[in-house]
Amino acid sequence: MLSQALKRLPIFLCPYWSKSHNANGRHPFRTSLTPGERIEGYSNFLWVLLLAALNHIGVPIEWAGQALGIWFAALCVALVGIPACRNGAQARAGAGSNSAPCFAAANSREGLDMPTISVVMIVKNEESAIEACLRSVDWADEIIVADDRSTDRTVELCRRFPRVQVFSHDRVGEGPKRNFALTKATGEWILTLDADERISPEFKQEFLRRVGHEPVNGYRVRMTYLAFGRWVTDYKAQNTRIFKRTHGSYLNVHVHAYGVIEGPVGELQVPVVHCSTTYASLEGDLAKQNTYTTHAARDLYEKGRRLSAGNMVSYLLLRPLYLMVRKYVLWGYRYGCSGLLLAVLTGYDYFLSYAKLWEYQRARTEKPGERAAGSSLMSGG
Repeated sequence: MLSQALKRLPIFLCPYWSKSHNANGRHPFRTSLTPGERIEGYSNFLWVLLLAALNHIGVPIEWAGQALGIWFAALCVALVGIPACRNGAQARAGAGSNSAPCFAAANSREGLDMPTISVVMIVKNEESAIEACLRSVDWADEIIVADDRSTDRTVELCRRFPRVQVFSHDRVGEGPKRNFALTKATGEWILTLDADERISPEFKQEFLRRVGHEPVNGYRVRMTYLAFGRWVTDYKAQNTRIFKRTHGSYLNVHVHAYGVIEGPVGELQVPVVHCSTTYASLEGDLAKQNTYTTHAARDLYEKGRRLSAGNMVSYLLLRPLYLMVRKYVLWGYRYGCSGLLLAVLTGYDYFLSYAKLWEYQRARTEKPGERAAGSSLMSGG
């Protein structure tokens, strides 16, 4: 019912910028949105509309933003009880087993009219996860593994699979690593995976049915993963993992390198299974966040982003709060306490990235004698 209602709403009121980029690195405005994207777009539109209305009646824009932030925070707290009221037993029991799903070797592609497919991976010391990942995609024409000087048995295990080609490299940053792996692929279509991800038989079926048979140059996919004891699934497809080799690449950034696709992009419905233990505990997630946000701050600085007295409240308070509330209201409430934690961590990730950007830019503007000590703040995780 909600999906049908959203489809009737005028799209010009729903500003949504696709996370897939064109060849020039710009966000193309999309005219066809999924229900999840419409929900996100209308929430953005409502936020801007309320700010404009308060400013129109004489409320300073800074005060209006802070007031709305507090109001949304109160709404988030009020909605915490929704899952417990609607389905408390299920929320406490969890969404499934805590063990990561393992998929047997997929069926062959004999008899199917398909383009050639290259699975591309970047790995380092993944001996505990790599075999299960490779087994789940052994139906691909080739599997390209870019190994970052692993010191365990990762390379040895990869070479047990006849379709796997291993290439060593010493590149730094997620984007350069993925682009190096792309240069070794020869397939018409690329499927990018990490060693702790798995392709289910259902995903494979949708992949083979749609890829190469629709007028698009790439696809975004959903992820399903274990978070604090529950299996959760993204409310919309936002990871660009599938694209034509001649129409896609990755941004050359340290972390969160998403695909740059030239042309139209579709979405697959069946999620990729992410078996990472990052969200097994808060300790593990915060450790990873600390490393990732350090690199994210460097990327922001290199792009020319700066914090000042005029925008610090927005970047360090209002936007993190907005991201937290939006994720919980649109998606997180379905998963009880696990969903609330993920929503809070989303806002915290944004806050920490910009807080480290402020620390980094302050260190870069210190006197020459103090700069060396200041820059060491960003040298670690």
